Amino acid sequence: MINFSFSQNTFGLDDIATTGTLMNFAMLRQHQGVYEDAEPTLFKVRTIVEEAYGTEDPRLIPVIEQIGSLYTAMGRDDEAANFFAEAADLTQRTK
Repeated sequence: MINFSFSQNTFGLDDIATTGTLMNFAMLRQHQGVYEDAEPTLFKVRTIVEEAYGTEDPRLIPVIEQIGSLYTAMGRDDEAANFFAEAADLTQRTK
């Protein structure tokens, strides 16, 4: 994973304030086709959000959907469908 020096030095890499930077990095790497960077970064974001807000918080939905989009781009459609279903379920539970 890349070193996000400003965010990391200011907040710590596990701080909720770094999630925007990490999400942007993951989406960039996905767009570039560098999935080996995007995947662990998205799971890092998910962990940070879950630890900060809990596993039933609607702020998880875009992260889970992005993981699904990544898996779709990687051709892992069955796994992608599971993440999209998880995001839809969380959306229904948190309305």
